[in-house]
Amino acid sequence: MTASSPLPTDEYGNLIIADLEDHIPPHILPTDAVGREIRPVVYFNGTKLRMNEDGNYLDPLGRIVTRDEEQRALGPDGQLLKLDANGNYVYPLLDK
Repeated sequence: MTASSPLPTDEYGNLIIADLEDHIPPHILPTDAVGREIRPVVYFNGTKLRMNEDGNYLDPLGRIVTRDEEQRALGPDGQLLKLDANGNYVYPLLDK
């Protein structure tokens, strides 16, 4: 009969010690009123767009960035915005 341990072990029963210095905390996304994740909307340079008091992102002209039924951000043309390497929606530059 082998003794069990509440600590993680390898196949030989040796304790597995985690290196916490390299630990990256989870990235937590905001949610809407019903708990759906709301991915951030950023400019081309990675700066987040402003938000209003209701938690909606605002485009450079102060208009709410619309979302589809799956909470994906839409651009001024109504098309789904592209995602950057961090999973943020990238708002396009607006012509003057």
